Amino acid sequence: MQIPIIGFIFIVTGITAFLFNRKLLYDLTIFFIPFSATAVINIGQASNSSSIQPYMLFASLWILSLIIKSLLKKGKKTLIIKVPIKEYKAILPLILFSVVALISLVMPLLIDGSELGNKTGRLGFEEPIYFTSTNITQYIYLLLGIIFSICIYSYNKKKENYLHTLKVYYYAILFTVIWGLIEYLLKITGKEPIPVFNNSLKTGNMVLAVIEDGGQRIASVCAEASIFVQVVIVILPFVIIGIQNNKYITNKYFDCFYLFLTILTILLSTSSSGILALIILAILIFLIKQHSLSIGKKILYTTSFFFLLFIFVTLTFLFWGDMLQMMIFDKPESYSAMERLGNIIQAWYNFENYPLLGVGWGSVTSMDLVVKLLSNTGIAGTLLFLIYLFITGRNLIRCSKNEYLYTEKLRDAILISFILVVFLSEIAGLSFMFGHPWLILGLSMICQSATKK
Repeated sequence: MQIPIIGFIFIVTGITAFLFNRKLLYDLTIFFIPFSATAVINIGQASNSSSIQPYMLFASLWILSLIIKSLLKKGKKTLIIKVPIKEYKAILPLILFSVVALISLVMPLLIDGSELGNKTGRLGFEEPIYFTSTNITQYIYLLLGIIFSICIYSYNKKKENYLHTLKVYYYAILFTVIWGLIEYLLKITGKEPIPVFNNSLKTGNMVLAVIEDGGQRIASVCAEASIFVQVVIVILPFVIIGIQNNKYITNKYFDCFYLFLTILTILLSTSSSGILALIILAILIFLIKQHSLSIGKKILYTTSFFFLLFIFVTLTFLFWGDMLQMMIFDKPESYSAMERLGNIIQAWYNFENYPLLGVGWGSVTSMDLVVKLLSNTGIAGTLLFLIYLFITGRNLIRCSKNEYLYTEKLRDAILISFILVVFLSEIAGLSFMFGHPWLILGLSMICQSATKK
């Protein structure tokens, strides 16, 4: 076990905030969600290592503070989080999923090496499945994420808390983007970035990654470029919807500059999932905006949208044509695509052999959502998680018009962000060990109480 200097700083800061300022502790939790390449504590060696991220440290302390606060309320029967029974319709499948994932941990004990699986995700690295400490740590990551999302849901039911959470994450992404651009500029000028936030033994070296033609990738404080895209793009619906409706997170000019900067860094990340996510984002923004317009304005808006889309695509191919050719059109023939397809196929074989509970949570890797769930938790876990996603998405669509999420146009933004999380999870894998999907899922559940009224 190794604690880097910045890890000591995070630990001292977290304990101090836990003892004296719970609001600051919450802000630290949200702000450091993107810092997946930063290790508070490194455990193990090289590729077999794991790390405790700042989000994990701060989220654990924040959840613990909620538990202590609940226990100290004398004479009142309180829960750790205040969730009325009628609002458990969406949360219950998620809780049951965590139970099934826990039960599935008996599978590697029963298999005991009689089944091959790909745990690392690397092409051709199938090995016998045994119960190891990885199964435990992977489940702890999952359980922390689920509890965190439920706490996020409970805490942000107040309008001021919801808006505050968005603003903190907004500034977290601003720092992430600027830090990534600084690293990018240093690399292209022949200088090495300072890896102060890239100290994870397993993923911290991704700041040094290059694409096949020698160009640089932006990963910033994230584990890799594709994760950078995921943590950045989920804030864009709030920025864009805010600009469209004059409800800015900061102000008009800065939000527009923020939007330009984030889209630029997504393109510079050279992530094919980032390009696809930007296209999905544009289509969703277009459909939601068009739905509320009159026929005449729909025609004008549609024409303007496709004209701007044509200009964007033209300029993108003009300046990044070679890069896009490699990222999108040559991607199916690349080693990375073969690696992803290989571990999905192997994981599917594991599911076929053990369909009920899979081979156990954390036993095999699959770079998608559905096969990942099927292979690790079987039909039981997959159905529960998909039911949870369905109920949450349906509640977002049905969100009552008299709720603040609708009046502040937050409903449209969180719906788009929710769809992006699900889409990216399917094409790039469920990032359950990181904080950004659980933050968005927690914020997405706010609408379920509105549908009850």
